[in-house]
Amino acid sequence: MSDGLFIYITLALLVGGITALYHITVKPLFQLIRKWMKRSESKGESDNNAINEKDNQTRDLLLKTLGDIGCQYEIDENNYIVFKYQGEEFKIDASNDSHIILIYGISWHSHALTFFAHNIPNSKENLISSLDGFFMAQRPSGEYVNLTKNQKQEERIEIKGFRQE
Repeated sequence: MSDGLFIYITLALLVGGITALYHITVKPLFQLIRKWMKRSESKGESDNNAINEKDNQTRDLLLKTLGDIGCQYEIDENNYIVFKYQGEEFKIDASNDSHIILIYGISWHSHALTFFAHNIPNSKENLISSLDGFFMAQRPSGEYVNLTKNQKQEERIEIKGFRQE
C-alpha cells in the first residue's frame, strides 16, 4: 500500500472516529447543556425584562451578526442556518433558548461548540474567530498530505524499458 493511500485511509478513519465520538459524547452533552441553560434562563426571566429580548436572543443576534460580516444565509428544512464564509459552506445549530451554538464545517465534516451572547464584547469578532478556526485546523492536515505527495513524486524511480502511462 502506498503511503499516500495509507494517509487517506488514516484520515478517513480519523474523521469517522471523530464523528462517532461526537454522536456518543458531545451531542448528548450539548443537549444536556441546552436543557440546563433553558432551565436557568427561565428562572432569571424576571431580571431580564428590561433587555430588548428580540435583538439579544442568541439566534436572532447570530443572524444579524452573519449579515454584518457579509454572509448571506438560508434556513434549511432542519432549521439550521446555512451560509458560506470565505468560500466554504457552514451550518449553525442555534436557538433563542440557549447561548451555546454548534458550528459545522460542512466540507470538512468538523464542528465547534461555542458560546454566543449579546453580553460578550465584540461578538462579531468572536464569530469571525470561531469560523477562522476551521481554516486553521484544516491547514496542517492539508499541508501534510501535499508534502507527502510531493515527496513520493520526487522519490519515484524510472526503470528502463518500463513506461508508466
